[in-house]
Amino acid sequence: MYRGCGSGRGRNARIWLGITTLLAAVTLCAPAAAETMLSTHATMTLEYNDNLRLSPRAGREDWLRAASARGTLAIVRPDDSLTFSPSVRSRRYENDTVLDNDDWFFDLSAQRAFENSSLQLRASWHRDAALTSEFDGIGLVEVGVERESWNVQPAWFYELTPYVKTKIGLSHNEVGYEDRAVRQVDYEVNAANWSLIREISEGAESSITLSASRLEAPMIANRADQLGLQYDYARPLGETLRLSVTFGARRSKFTQMFRPDSEDSGLLFGFVLSGEREYGNWSLSASRTVDPSGTGTVVQTDSLSATTMREWTPSLTSHLRLTVSDSRDLQGIDPGGDRRYGQLRAGLGWS
Repeated sequence: MYRGCGSGRGRNARIWLGITTLLAAVTLCAPAAAETMLSTHATMTLEYNDNLRLSPRAGREDWLRAASARGTLAIVRPDDSLTFSPSVRSRRYENDTVLDNDDWFFDLSAQRAFENSSLQLRASWHRDAALTSEFDGIGLVEVGVERESWNVQPAWFYELTPYVKTKIGLSHNEVGYEDRAVRQVDYEVNAANWSLIREISEGAESSITLSASRLEAPMIANRADQLGLQYDYARPLGETLRLSVTFGARRSKFTQMFRPDSEDSGLLFGFVLSGEREYGNWSLSASRTVDPSGTGTVVQTDSLSATTMREWTPSLTSHLRLTVSDSRDLQGIDPGGDRRYGQLRAGLGWS
């Protein structure tokens, strides 16, 4: 039984998702020739981890066997499209069997184009285990705790000129945990944004975005309001190189019972340099983000990462990823929200 996802808030999310599905289906009602595409993909993974639960002391090692399958159904016409993507992931551990879990994901997207504008709708329902996927939010691997999340994102684009367009977007997200959760609490985030997007040249684009969001976690009587201004720029540097840069500022206001109201402000940034080579690709990135966490607070994270992939034969590939991050709880509610984290992943893939 989920505390939040079975409540009125959870029912509201289901209503939102139902409306989204209905509107998406309406876009396909007008008589016109449609192209239907169906694709499936499945993988199996064997992984060894010397610190499975991300413990700062005496990490527990184990072998993981995982299998995943994903299907995609797309219906495309000249002016609209509908895509539905269900997927499932099963994970089994050699010794730490209490972490065994089955995850389910359902994603839906639809869009409809008009003469000078377009509508876009995205919705998702995910039910997964708060294992390492929760680490980015609270730095904890919780045993046997399931997480359920709903997300709805409508957006409207309008073309001002052949090279300039504007976008208005809304989003509603709810996250709930099983009653067995120790530190996690249910929360919801509502957000709105406005963007002005300009195409500079073929493959190059810049945009300015104003955003506002509110995080609410009723279980701890916490609310976080945030306003942000962000500039994005992306362009190719050659046939095989691409650069994207983000720079912005945000201002946050925090309200929690039994604590005085507080405010905080800071910079946001992002940098990604990626390239392709004859038999693979690589990327370097750096960023500072502010995101909601599983403890109902907001966390600022600075991170650096480097990835590379090489294709040795048409069937054999290798990959390497290095990530370093430093996070802190902006509200000071969760001491575990302040942490440093490093990860090195290397693997071989055969298809």
